Amino acid sequence: MAANGPRCEMLDETEMLLISWNVASWNTAVREIAKRHGSFDSWARDLGPDVLCLQETKLCDKDVNSNASALGALAAGYDSFWACNEGRGAQTKGLNGVCTFVRAGLAIRAERHPLRDPQLDGEGRCLLVELRGGVVVVNVYVPNSSDGRLPIKLRFLDALAALLAREHAEGKRVVLVGDLNLQSRALDAHWKLRVLDLGGLASAASARALDCALLWPSAQPAEELRGRDGGARAKLDERALDLARSLAAGYAEIASAMSRAEVREVESQNTTTGKRFRKYKVFVPVRDAAGNAATMRAVGGPCESREEACGRYRLGSIVPGGAAGADAGREAAEAKLEQREESDGAGADGARLASRREGEMCMERARDVASAVLGNLGDFGDEVWARLGLALGFVRSRTEQAVLDRFGLLLAAAGGLIDTFAHTHPHALDRFTCWDQFTQKRFCNTGARIDYILAPVEMLVSNAPSACGGCAQLSTGDTTFDANSAAAALAAATENGRWKAVSFAGGGFEDGDSRDYRLHLAHAHQAAAGIIYTPPQYSDHVAVFASLRYDFAAAQAQVASQTAPPNFGHDVQPFKAQLRQQRCIAKWLGGSTADTCAATPARADATSAGPASAAANAAAPPALATAQAEASAPATAKLDVAARKARPPASKPELAGKRQRGTLDAFFAHRPRAN
Repeated sequence: MAANGPRCEMLDETEMLLISWNVASWNTAVREIAKRHGSFDSWARDLGPDVLCLQETKLCDKDVNSNASALGALAAGYDSFWACNEGRGAQTKGLNGVCTFVRAGLAIRAERHPLRDPQLDGEGRCLLVELRGGVVVVNVYVPNSSDGRLPIKLRFLDALAALLAREHAEGKRVVLVGDLNLQSRALDAHWKLRVLDLGGLASAASARALDCALLWPSAQPAEELRGRDGGARAKLDERALDLARSLAAGYAEIASAMSRAEVREVESQNTTTGKRFRKYKVFVPVRDAAGNAATMRAVGGPCESREEACGRYRLGSIVPGGAAGADAGREAAEAKLEQREESDGAGADGARLASRREGEMCMERARDVASAVLGNLGDFGDEVWARLGLALGFVRSRTEQAVLDRFGLLLAAAGGLIDTFAHTHPHALDRFTCWDQFTQKRFCNTGARIDYILAPVEMLVSNAPSACGGCAQLSTGDTTFDANSAAAALAAATENGRWKAVSFAGGGFEDGDSRDYRLHLAHAHQAAAGIIYTPPQYSDHVAVFASLRYDFAAAQAQVASQTAPPNFGHDVQPFKAQLRQQRCIAKWLGGSTADTCAATPARADATSAGPASAAANAAAPPALATAQAEASAPATAKLDVAARKARPPASKPELAGKRQRGTLDAFFAHRPRAN
């Protein structure tokens, strides 16, 4: 199997390449794609997805209708389906949005309101597309938990599980893709973002059970490690064990300090402009080396609000005024939670959502506080903390337990789905799909994996976990690092240093050369499932992919036997409204009547939008000709693209069959079988 070239050269007729990508504004992403690759059509042709699912398109129907060509909605060889936020849900019009591109002729059903909940469907977060052969692709952008929307998130996940169960009960093979806004495993976030159970370490230490075997039960024995790698790994484990024991011994002091923590207002200043800002920091009591009376010391960086500072350090409730204030703050939080349960129906889950379990703390915050309070942790560097972050019995994902419970229900709802990435690469470290772009965390690879493709295990091209060899490995950024290592993940995220953080002087991302922007096109060649490290200019997320078993020959046979193509509604293809309008105008200019226009099918016809309309334009009155000239470029582009994908009227089923078969025939002509 070749390692380069268009994806279509690497697949046979039984493999489908499915790609999912949160684009964080399709307007921006497709503009960057066109700038680097010539057009969306060219980029899609080189990448070669059979199904491309986008999330967070940030478009409304009017945007898609008025700018269909530039947005790729009419891309040659694809049908596109859209679910937009029209402001009928709880969020502002134009937010969210999902879109699915499918090889032309494969889709037979599309729904933008599949959750059967007007509020949830109204936010434009879920789109269902059924392919020939009984495969249903559900493309979602799950709500996050911020701003009090956790109950909405749980409701969405419940409705989603019900949708998957309904489709499975009808005999469909269901594939769930998208930005799920959760981390299902501790490994799905950088070690700094994992939650560490300090209380658990203290309990294990008091039971004299805190040792390497407890922290890393699946690790090789230290004696074997000393013989294989010169003792480096064994020494690292010993250092991480020392760190764990130090935290366990100091747990009571850390907890006491956190119970008396305060949030204080501080002032910061921009050293370049001199402008001053009001910020907030957390302060904890710290005793000096002689154990004298404690003084308050700031931990961590500044926050924009008091609430943000309180939320960062959640070992206990941290509010102004120390322990007394903490009790009052906790009571207020519980009262708010009760009100939210009554209004949103969170029910019994409310108790789970109130706070983390006692003794738990985000690892980055734990290091800040422990270093200040204990004062003896300066010798433990990032590598040691990262190793402790792999003690999976004492760390977990920061995702709420109620959300994780529902993730398990999603996997079970459709008869048993697998996380295709985790299944294929169970030991890969630091493979993330999203980073904080404001703080430029991609360039140090401090991120999280929140984008998923969940599919039946029998559909995955390779059911066996990858051994990280040959074509079965993840991108290593043109390095020789072990593909499972954190070093390889950092190299992949930055393309071995080609992508650099934005300078504080401004000017945006530094441009790479043309080759740099083509590197990601080969990433989907390297495994049954994995990550496509798209350039940072495109989005703050990167894409994920999976190669799934799919019988294209059977799909082609179904197309050949049908009498007419499916007629998708305007709600999932909003650009049809403009195509219909354009065709009506073309027919009117050519002498057609309004009755003819009313009978026009939704999809434009190449024969009606061609030379006849051009001749009519030439003979149009001057005023009309002027109006046509003002919009001639975009209108012509849309009509030209529509003509490439046109289908004839339903009254000519034999011609429809030929047109439809021609679409897939052309696809197979440049998609030869793999050797």
